[in-house]
Amino acid sequence: MSTANLNAQARQVFTKIFLSKAYGVHRKRMTQEKDCSSAEQYWRILPGADIPAWEYLQAKKETRRLAQDVLAAFDVYFLLVMPPPAITAPCFGMRETSFSGVSYSTREAINTLTSLWSVLGLPVISIPAEEVNEMPCGLQLLCMRPANTSS
Repeated sequence: MSTANLNAQARQVFTKIFLSKAYGVHRKRMTQEKDCSSAEQYWRILPGADIPAWEYLQAKKETRRLAQDVLAAFDVYFLLVMPPPAITAPCFGMRETSFSGVSYSTREAINTLTSLWSVLGLPVISIPAEEVNEMPCGLQLLCMRPANTSS
């Protein structure tokens, strides 16, 4: 399976799990105290109310399959170095961005290279690295070792 396909599947799984959990945590505040949340946060989390428990459980099950697919791809030590988001730090209020000729919501572009690792619970670290066009940029480091090797 290609990395792009894994990442696309992981984003779908991440979105279901994130929205379900976020709505579960903020449900009372969202239904009884709407003025305590920003409108953007409210509308972003609200779709979590419509995710049935079986879809959440299926998404959790899918994370195990995705993890097996990712880990099976490596038979030696592996270090992956990449930027945390696919874009440089966005300007305040920037809702959309584009790269490689494709338009994305800024939030989606920021999570593109991190949602796979978040869904799978794999150890990753992001460190400050440089400035690009006067905006901060970092490096994301992921080191994986197959479970069947000895230390």
